[in-house]
Amino acid sequence: MPLPSLFLAAVIGVTDGATLTVRYNRQAITVHLAEIEAPGLERAFGVKSRQHLRKLCRGGKAEIRPQFKDRSGGFVADVSCAGKDAGTEQVRAGLALVDERHSTKRVLYEAQANARKLRRGVWTDPKTVSNWENPGSKKSAPNPKKVEGAQASPGSGKG
Repeated sequence: MPLPSLFLAAVIGVTDGATLTVRYNRQAITVHLAEIEAPGLERAFGVKSRQHLRKLCRGGKAEIRPQFKDRSGGFVADVSCAGKDAGTEQVRAGLALVDERHSTKRVLYEAQANARKLRRGVWTDPKTVSNWENPGSKKSAPNPKKVEGAQASPGSGKG
């Protein structure tokens, strides 16, 4: 089913901290929040991540901006619930991390840096290792060329 570039849908389920099921035109659609990764339910903070997303989107309408169809037949999309960007709220709470392989949104990196600084969610334990990052990874700042709206700093040789 082709989807419009923006639509409202009823939230009918939350699978994990980055996946919703919505109803649109009498059809259930799986939607993965774009540019973030949440811990699986079996991992530390996985259940809390799902609960936080449920609370944000519970029984309401979600504004969906599909980006692309994924391999499982669902959609990767920007999602807003109750007027808030669901992905940003998950990252801000420390219950999801920026997917650095795909994200270009400065606001996500800023929310993650703040959650880390304030030791929220997964950042409460310095030994927490996400399910997509190598334990030795020191990534903390985005590539300024890759980030939406970012400007290279003067004299950096970038840009």
